[in-house]
Amino acid sequence: AIYVIPWDGVTVTEPALEGDTYMVYTAAELAWFQGKTVTKKIRIRSDINMGGMPFTPILEAVHVDGQKDGLENYEIQNLKIIFNHTGDSDGYGGAFINRVKTNNTVHQNLNFRGIDVYVNHYDVEPADLTNAGQYGNGYAATLCSRVNSGMTYTVSNVHCYDGKLNGVCKIGGLLGGSWGTLTVENCSVENYWIENHEVNCINAYEIKKTKDMGFLGTYEITCYAEFYTEG
Repeated sequence: AIYVIPWDGVTVTEPALEGDTYMVYTAAELAWFQGKTVTKKIRIRSDINMGGMPFTPILEAVHVDGQKDGLENYEIQNLKIIFNHTGDSDGYGGAFINRVKTNNTVHQNLNFRGIDVYVNHYDVEPADLTNAGQYGNGYAATLCSRVNSGMTYTVSNVHCYDGKLNGVCKIGGLLGGSWGTLTVENCSVENYWIENHEVNCINAYEIKKTKDMGFLGTYEITCYAEFYTEG
């Protein structure tokens, strides 16, 4: 295996822009996208090791492609995300990309290995105050935490290995939740630990602790899927 220099958690470098495409070769260049809405294309051009350093999810990216010159994918390794979920106004949860809110978004030809995600749930005060502080979602996933209603989103040839996800309610190995028209082609999730760490939270799904894999936390509207999970 080729050693990939890990990110130091500090250095951030704007990647080169060729036409309408950012060309990303290093961890520092990938880190530049943290918290940003990216309307241009992102092209991953080498294996990237994020070093287990805290990474803020990319808020939105309309097109990401990690295909090598041949048929293989480049790999993003050791991505660590700790997301403090305070409500939909600041995003939805923890994943490489926070959300999809632009029509015809495409994410394709990527491998992820060793992702570690922790997301708390946001607190909403319900009418019954006896349950205050025990309501909310903590979307957790590898690629994207949420697809907004009405959006058309395609995920193709994305493979996730050896991950750990901790969230509440909407937790999936690839995606947290989708309310749009979702197409998933040739994707996989292998050897994941997925945990709902707030099992007493209202609306919390019965995921609890398991070494079995999930693929998509929840979806509504339409999902066309071709994928597999393996443990």
